[in-house]
Amino acid sequence: MKISNVGPSKPAVKSTKKEGTGKSGGFSTHLNRATGGNEGQVEFQEVNPVASMDSILSIQEVGDATEEENRRALFQRGEDILERLSEIQREILAGGISVERLQNLAHLLRSRRETVEDPALQQIIDEIELRAEVEIAKWGRNK
Repeated sequence: MKISNVGPSKPAVKSTKKEGTGKSGGFSTHLNRATGGNEGQVEFQEVNPVASMDSILSIQEVGDATEEENRRALFQRGEDILERLSEIQREILAGGISVERLQNLAHLLRSRRETVEDPALQQIIDEIELRAEVEIAKWGRNK
């Protein structure tokens, strides 16, 4: 590629600014003149954000310690109930059931009723407790 007509570059031109531009607080000066001064008024400076969004979101992600403890306790209780139900099922399939196991299950279900807040879970626990009571009554009748 051939370059033709290479001439001198254009001279630098000094920029001219209008008076009043670029000054800090210039707007507030004009505003004060227009409103009659700043008597009893406070000038506001630049406002910085209170906190970054990341820090606010990270705080929301942190769970409540007592909520986590309650959840673990309910999970452990559910595991205990399921383990006892499995033992009862094995005994029923083997042909005999221990009344002590049924009484322990019924006692476990009655002992911690107040910790359950979910109505659906409460209904399930009520059904399990009723079933345990029925098995205890059947066992007592057959003896």
